[in-house]
Amino acid sequence: GYHHELFWMLSKKLIRETNSSDLETAYMLKRTVLDSLAVQWMEKSYSTFEPYVKAMNRLMILSQDFQNKPIVDMLEAMCTLFHKRDKEKAIRLYDRAIICAQAFGDQVLEARILGEKEKDLKTFEEMES
Repeated sequence: GYHHELFWMLSKKLIRETNSSDLETAYMLKRTVLDSLAVQWMEKSYSTFEPYVKAMNRLMILSQDFQNKPIVDMLEAMCTLFHKRDKEKAIRLYDRAIICAQAFGDQVLEARILGEKEKDLKTFEEMES
C-alpha cells in the first residue's frame, strides 16, 4: 500500500537536505522532490507546494539543469492561485512557464501548461463566484 504519512515524513526530511551542494545528491533529490510534487498535484494539495517548489528552484540552480523549470513554475502558479488566491501573480507564473517551455522548444509541454492555465483560471472563477 501507499503509506501517506511515511511519504510526507520522508519528503519533508529530503527538503532539508536540499541545501547540500553535492551534485549527485542534487540530482537524486530533484527526482524525489518532483515525485512528491506530482503526488501533491494529484491530491490537489496546493497549500503544501511551496517548500517543494523553492527546493526545486534551488536544486535546478545548483545543478544548472532547468529542464523541469516550466513544470515547477506551473506548480508554483497553482499554489499561488488556489492557496494564496493571487490571480495576477498566478497568471504571470503560468505565462513564465509557457515561455520557458517555448524556449526549450517543447510544444507538447507548452500546450499542456496553456491548457492547465485555462482550466485552473476557470475553476478559480467558479470558486470565487
